[in-house]
Amino acid sequence: MVSITPDGENLKWVLIIKEADGKLAGSLATEDGEASTKDFSFAGGVVKFQAPYQGEYYDVELKFADGQLSGTWSNGSDSGKTSGTKAES
Repeated sequence: MVSITPDGENLKWVLIIKEADGKLAGSLATEDGEASTKDFSFAGGVVKFQAPYQGEYYDVELKFADGQLSGTWSNGSDSGKTSGTKAES
């Protein structure tokens, strides 16, 4: 995954989705480690969750189409685009 900041910086991260007890859960991995998301959901081809970053949570909404996730992140007045593809197995 890559999120674009308001100043044009590309932040690279990995979205990890797991199923446990019939529910989906998400976590994020960066060079700094792994952290769990909050309020993870998937319905109608749309993934929504809150992602932790630098002590705050950011709303992320991604649509799944053609093997790609793409959408937006936001936190207050800041927002940007996010996209990624499934890693090779």
